[in-house]
Amino acid sequence: MKQLGIFISVLLWAVLVVACRPTTSTASGTKAEASEPQKPGYDIKVNISNPTGTTAMLAYYYGDKQYIKDTVDIVNGSFAFQADTSLDKGIYLIVFPPDNKYFEVMVDKDQFFEMTTDGADFVSNMKVKGSKENELFYQDLNFLDSKRKEVEALNEQMKAAKGAPKEAELKGQIEGVNQEVKTYREKFVEDNPNFLFTSVIKAMKDPQVPEAPKGPDGKPLDSLFAFKYYKAHFFDGFSFQDDRLLRTPVFQQRVNTYIDRLTYRNIPDSVIQSIDYMIDQARGNDDVFRYLVVYFLNKYAKNKIMGMDAVYVHMVEKYYMSGDAYWVDDSTRNKMIERATALSPTIIGRPAPTFTVVDDKGRPQNLSRIDAKWTVIYFWDYGCGHCKKVTPKLSEAFVKYKLADKGVKILTININGDVEEWKEKLGEYGLNAEGIINCEDIYRRSGATKTYDIISTPRMYLLDTEKKVKGKQIGVPQLLKILSIEEKFDVDEADMEEIDFSDIEE
Repeated sequence: MKQLGIFISVLLWAVLVVACRPTTSTASGTKAEASEPQKPGYDIKVNISNPTGTTAMLAYYYGDKQYIKDTVDIVNGSFAFQADTSLDKGIYLIVFPPDNKYFEVMVDKDQFFEMTTDGADFVSNMKVKGSKENELFYQDLNFLDSKRKEVEALNEQMKAAKGAPKEAELKGQIEGVNQEVKTYREKFVEDNPNFLFTSVIKAMKDPQVPEAPKGPDGKPLDSLFAFKYYKAHFFDGFSFQDDRLLRTPVFQQRVNTYIDRLTYRNIPDSVIQSIDYMIDQARGNDDVFRYLVVYFLNKYAKNKIMGMDAVYVHMVEKYYMSGDAYWVDDSTRNKMIERATALSPTIIGRPAPTFTVVDDKGRPQNLSRIDAKWTVIYFWDYGCGHCKKVTPKLSEAFVKYKLADKGVKILTININGDVEEWKEKLGEYGLNAEGIINCEDIYRRSGATKTYDIISTPRMYLLDTEKKVKGKQIGVPQLLKILSIEEKFDVDEADMEEIDFSDIEE
């Protein structure tokens, strides 16, 4: 099933029609009267000519996914979706397998209505009885389609136009269509303030950025004014208190745009600020609040960008440990807390937990006493398949790029095997270079494997001069990339290639 339906594709087309974004909403004629309370349940009857199959499905949007609610047979071009319990309000899809062609339905207060259309063109042939909102919704779609065709014709004329006067005239006509669409949408919103479709139109409205304030020299006072204004007003027409939007494609689209395009997504603090803002706006609406908390927890539990584990830890600490996430059972909550607690000590930017291990000469080595501009902590196991590939690459890079001269020291910690065999392996793996401190923690006496969340090997951390975590769970390419940026040296392309572990058995 496609992600975006007729409604969204046609509605978004309005952005393309007019060379600039519509500032409000679409018109319709008659002001909708307040609906009487409906009895429980729903009955959506459909009559269709030229159906593409023998069955029909009722599906609905929820966040970033679509779900099937019901499936019925088409009998003599008719079918109905019926139940004694009302549908959750939102945009639904009536889908026709096997081609999965579909049209969309506004399900709000009116849940007893009839739709008649033709499989050759759902929108232009749609007739609705018993639902004023769906009647006006399809009127809107047909209006936009007519305006799209007008603009397409004008654009074709512009391609052939020769001379500035004719081109300017055509541009003026396109702007006129734009204004007509804007006026139509504004009238629709004014006349039908409580419609779901109205809420969707308002939610999709992009802010119109004013001219940036200028200084005495005529230059903008803030080069980022447009971005900041757009972000600050991005949700002006969007209501996090309207849970109907959860069951539309608009909800996830706006959330994703805000977090992925209007937020510095590689900076945990920036991501956390944006997430907290949206969740705070949803407080008071349990459905939206719960959806956002669960969505962001899962999104950043699986995120592979270095440092984003800080977002997961924040989500657990603020919403699950506090009891805000009331829907989670104790067992699940405790597992989340356990995982967040394991990740928390080594979040990027925090001081690295210190520990003491024994080196190959039997001397204690305390992390905090290692004098280095950069400290690499490398947890490994001389017998593990992954380590057999990564360790030589690390030692070779250390020598090749003269990292010792750049203030880098490597603290290797072998965590498995036999002490004497480990010592014999050091030369084989190239770990005898000056600046590499080789230690073992086979019996886990230091507690470092727990503090640094070592659940597999190899694991690498990079610390700065102040022993704060600069990089974590990185490979040699990432290590070289960070150091080359900080220390300003070039790295060969071959050394930036990742090692493929797919054929290695643990």
